[in-house]
Amino acid sequence: MRNNMKRILSLILCIAMLMGVMPTSAFAAEMVDPSDMVSVQEYTDSGPVPEDGLQEADETVPDDGSGEETETDDDETSEIVLDDSSEDDTEEGSGELSEDPLSSGTVGDIDTVDQDEPDPTIGMSGEEAEEEQHWLQKYQEWALSQEVSTFAMRRSISTFAARSTGSSAEFAYIRWGSGGEDDKVKFSNTAWINSPIPKIYLDGEIAFCGEWNGEEPSGSYIQSGEGSDNVIKQILSNYDQSGQSDADYAAAQIAIWARIMGTEVESFGTCPADSSWDEIVNGDADYSNLKYNYIEWSGGTQDLITYNTEEEPDIPDLPDIPTEEEYPADEYEIIVETDTQTETEVRNRKTYEYSDAIGQITIRKHDQDGESLDDALFDIRVDFTDGSYILEENWEVDNGARLFTWTHPEDNHDDATVTVTEVQAPRYYEMDPTPQVATVSPTYTRVTHVETWTVTIVTETTSATVIEIESGDVVAESESSASAETESDPQVEEFSDFVEGDRETTLTFVNTRITGNIEVLKRDANTGQPLAGATVHLWGEDLGDAEDVDLTKVTGADGIAYFNDLYPGTYVIQEKSAPFGYNLNDEKQTVALQSGETIQMEIHNYKKDGLTIKKVDVDGNPLPGATFELRRGSGEVLLSDTTDVNGTIFRDHLVEGHYVIEEIQAPYTHLIGDEPIKEIYIYESDDNKQYTVTFVNLEKPKLLIQKIDADTGEPLAGAVFRVAERGSKEYTDVTTDKNGEALLENLNVNWYEVTELRAPTGYVTEDTHYDIELVAQETATLVVKNRSKPNLTIEKTDSVTKEPLQGVVFEVAIKNGKSLGEFTTDTEGRIVLSDVSPGETYLITEVKALEGYHIDEKTKEITLDENEDKVVPFTNTPQNPIIIKKLDDITGDPIEDTVFSVTKVNGEFVGEYTTGKHGYATVAGIDPGFYVIREVRANSKYILSNEAKTVQLKADEPAIVEFYNTPKTGLQIIKTDMVTGKPLEGVKFTVTELNGAIIGNYETDKDGLITIEDQEEKWVRVVETQPLSGYKPDAEPRVVELVAGKLTLVEYENKPYPVLEITKVDADTSEPLKGVKLGVYDSRKREIGTFTTNAEGKVVLTGMDGDQTLYVKELETLAGYQLKTDFIAAKLEWGKKTLVVIENEIKPLSVTVKKTGNHEVISGDIMRYDFSDIANTSEIMLDEFYWHDALPTDAVRLGHVETGVWSHTLKFDITYKTNKSRSYEAAESGLYSNVSYDIDLSAEALDLRRGEYVTDIRFEFEDVPAGFHDITGPSIYVTTMADLTTGYRIINRTDVGGCKNDTWAVDKDTWITVVWAKERGCLPKTGV
Repeated sequence: MRNNMKRILSLILCIAMLMGVMPTSAFAAEMVDPSDMVSVQEYTDSGPVPEDGLQEADETVPDDGSGEETETDDDETSEIVLDDSSEDDTEEGSGELSEDPLSSGTVGDIDTVDQDEPDPTIGMSGEEAEEEQHWLQKYQEWALSQEVSTFAMRRSISTFAARSTGSSAEFAYIRWGSGGEDDKVKFSNTAWINSPIPKIYLDGEIAFCGEWNGEEPSGSYIQSGEGSDNVIKQILSNYDQSGQSDADYAAAQIAIWARIMGTEVESFGTCPADSSWDEIVNGDADYSNLKYNYIEWSGGTQDLITYNTEEEPDIPDLPDIPTEEEYPADEYEIIVETDTQTETEVRNRKTYEYSDAIGQITIRKHDQDGESLDDALFDIRVDFTDGSYILEENWEVDNGARLFTWTHPEDNHDDATVTVTEVQAPRYYEMDPTPQVATVSPTYTRVTHVETWTVTIVTETTSATVIEIESGDVVAESESSASAETESDPQVEEFSDFVEGDRETTLTFVNTRITGNIEVLKRDANTGQPLAGATVHLWGEDLGDAEDVDLTKVTGADGIAYFNDLYPGTYVIQEKSAPFGYNLNDEKQTVALQSGETIQMEIHNYKKDGLTIKKVDVDGNPLPGATFELRRGSGEVLLSDTTDVNGTIFRDHLVEGHYVIEEIQAPYTHLIGDEPIKEIYIYESDDNKQYTVTFVNLEKPKLLIQKIDADTGEPLAGAVFRVAERGSKEYTDVTTDKNGEALLENLNVNWYEVTELRAPTGYVTEDTHYDIELVAQETATLVVKNRSKPNLTIEKTDSVTKEPLQGVVFEVAIKNGKSLGEFTTDTEGRIVLSDVSPGETYLITEVKALEGYHIDEKTKEITLDENEDKVVPFTNTPQNPIIIKKLDDITGDPIEDTVFSVTKVNGEFVGEYTTGKHGYATVAGIDPGFYVIREVRANSKYILSNEAKTVQLKADEPAIVEFYNTPKTGLQIIKTDMVTGKPLEGVKFTVTELNGAIIGNYETDKDGLITIEDQEEKWVRVVETQPLSGYKPDAEPRVVELVAGKLTLVEYENKPYPVLEITKVDADTSEPLKGVKLGVYDSRKREIGTFTTNAEGKVVLTGMDGDQTLYVKELETLAGYQLKTDFIAAKLEWGKKTLVVIENEIKPLSVTVKKTGNHEVISGDIMRYDFSDIANTSEIMLDEFYWHDALPTDAVRLGHVETGVWSHTLKFDITYKTNKSRSYEAAESGLYSNVSYDIDLSAEALDLRRGEYVTDIRFEFEDVPAGFHDITGPSIYVTTMADLTTGYRIINRTDVGGCKNDTWAVDKDTWITVVWAKERGCLPKTGV
């Protein structure tokens, strides 16, 4: 039974093999006429179409009566079963194949396809159909045609496909849309394809279309080569790791086409590939083990692409199977035997499922001090990689920080770009206008589905033996095999991964508080004039920020006390001390301040009764420093004092009488007026006891000397002038500054003589004598012009090669005069003399030639005219020269900077010589003979020539030898400073091919060069990757072509960043000021940043672009200095340093003192003087602070002093001066100001000589801070003289002072005590 069964199977196999060798057309004609086919079912999902139209492998063949079923392989089936319905019963266009193998492999919807000729305009519009089709449309058209012909031809190409090395292809179709214009996938090179895209299976495995040449395929697919494009490998690997959906396949196929065509996808239309594009194109799956092959039709060049991630086993060649045609049945017996083998494999597939992606970011809000802020509103935009976005407007931040979260679009798990813009700042704060951007990775869960199944592979091997019946000999043997697979149901496992994104991303916005200002203006109640020296107290009354404000300021020369940068709120102002000579106005005023507001309040003061001496200039500005004397009409001097910062001197307690006021000395910058003496009479009956006498001074003359170029008008620095007053032997020498100016101030009204002593370098001194008259209150200007001296240039060249000769020595002398010296030619063969005088005749003589050259002994005479530059040429002729000429072997151009070694034929070294700019090198001054010349160093752009040449040098006959160099095939990158042209060492570059393959990373050498040699002809891309510090990167790639025999040059210039150096100094001392806050602004005066000066008073900035103007503004200055609020322009230039110097002037200095004592005293009694309000009321520390009292020694003698207690703990000394000494001596040293001492300063305690007494005492504190004052003031105890008469006036004067930068602030006070004489009693009676 079993043997019979085997025989039956063998017979069936033989029949099948015999049918397989018949021509394809025979089967096509017998089986299916394509014109009669009405429809073919098509599938649109993955899975290959079965390879033939036979019954499937799982169909069974009944046993020969045993009841058992035998499973058969596809290749063993010997007939194709069609629908047995008659042609008459089938409607046109609706017939179906009952056992269509296409339908057996179909997954998804079934589309009906018209069986007529394929439409030649598939994927084209009507107009486009008239134009030539792109190969994409031709390929699509042919693939669709296979829906018609595949069934008919499948039997012929598949049954014995294994007989050769070829393979067979089948197609499924990925469809979308309706095939309209909006459904097209369009490429940037104008190519396009519309629905459907063929999905290729090669022997049941996925394959892709590489390229289609439009020729009809024939034969089988065979491997033509292995691919090496890493981009295609990445695409295939990303597809392999994807879910391998239709969308994934379409994305991979379109990406491969774009890569092969060298173009990009412009739009996807409605193609599903768009949803998978990012994963397929931008994924990073490992492709290190992936290989892909180009598979071609054996009869054409249409490429398919297959891939695998494992090494493929070698497939052995199978022998041909004998056929009945070769061996007739009546002559031969064919014996067929079959062997069956079964194998199992475990296979798996991974798919992924993702949760929604969640992103988050924290937005923080605080002020400039780091304090959290509420009520800020933001617009937040989140952009996703698929082009969509979300926008949240007016999103509020409370408590200084808030978390913002969002959900990504479905299936989008890429990083999102978040842009946050503040649209409303908290109240009283400036908005932070700059949007901030962050890239945020989302958080999500990924579920991995792993399907695992078992595949059973049954392989049957059939061997055939042909025996000649007559002889019994075996005349042929063959063997073939076929396989069938069955799969088990898959087992599914799931794994979850939590992908944690960015959870700590924070964007911080800083708001600056919008503050306000209060200005307190102090005025004279009668005249309205501003008053300096008033102390104003301001404090806050609001709860909150304003409550903490408590400030004290002193009004300056403009009468204003400035309280800046105050928080909004309610404030109280009150005058604490009045200006000298004025009554205190301690009325409290309340003011409400809003954000950004400046409010000016006024406090008016009435003068004390008394006399004010006022000193002003012609414009009415007060003049401090003028000395006046106040006398009674009798000549008694009541006062000798100097005007204060307000230009005033005040004296009260004047009785009725005649007074004389005389200006003793004007301020240094002004002249005493025409009326230096004025008189006034004070009446007791006057209602107004306030008197003012005003003196006007004219400013001393000034002289401005300006020095300019006579031709260009440019200012000239360095000119020296001597200025002398007519009739005086004294003079002043001045030098013009960078602006060509020299200014002399505080000169006398007179005629002055001006003489130029020395002109700037390179200019002719002007010997004209100038007289100029100076007038008070005016600045006289004298403009002096200079003409530049001419240049004298000596040029030295080789008479044969014209190359410049370096090292030749010349002497230059004035004819009939002195020699200017010897000078040597430079590398250009030049000597340039710029400091020569026009009109002179110069003698030029060569004193030393180069070795091997004949000296030119002829002296040349040259006369220079004004503004005339002259060039004097000299040549030297070489002695017995060998002239080496170096040329480009392609262009014939001369090549410089090539070094040659010259030796005698016996090997004796002569020297090395370098070609000049004309390509020549001269070997001079050698003996006749034979010499060997060899190139030892080529120009960096050329290949070194190894050729050595022997040349014979004859006497008095030059020998000329030529060498040629081939330019290098390669690339040379030259990097220089754009401003100076100097090479830049250490700049990094990357050079790549256009496909991204890296050629190398390089760094410039000390010459700024990178030379890459031995390259093939190709296009390359050069990118600067790291510039030098201090230079602006040049990120623009350069794409250049490398040409054979040529060194391609790529020149890069880096712009050195400009440097902005801001220096803050004291206006008087030029000492640097540390800690000053400055703002830097762009050309539109928008803030770039704020900076604080360092210990050198500097802020140094770089990294900004050149060719722009920035502005600098002082924002906060040091205590005691006046704030400069003007914008200062700073022009930035590439590679240059821009210096900005800002000078701060000290605010007006002020001190106070007040003295009281007895109004009346009985002669001989002890009385006490009390001192109060001894204070530094300036806003800055004062140096050399002192308090001084001048005792009225005509009426009192000093007893003891109580020092009082002071606001700050400092050390001080008490010094005194006597009527016998000219200087002060120490009474006590190192006293502490927080302790009150009682110091005996009587003559006895000080051990003074007879008749010696104390006239002055001083408290010397050295440096005291702003606000330093007495708490309980000092007191002086004195004894009045017993012989004073009634009515005698004791006048005690006191003063206090301190200085800053040699500027003094002094305040004075006087106290008058009237004496009553002690009555004498009667003598006692005597006697009995």
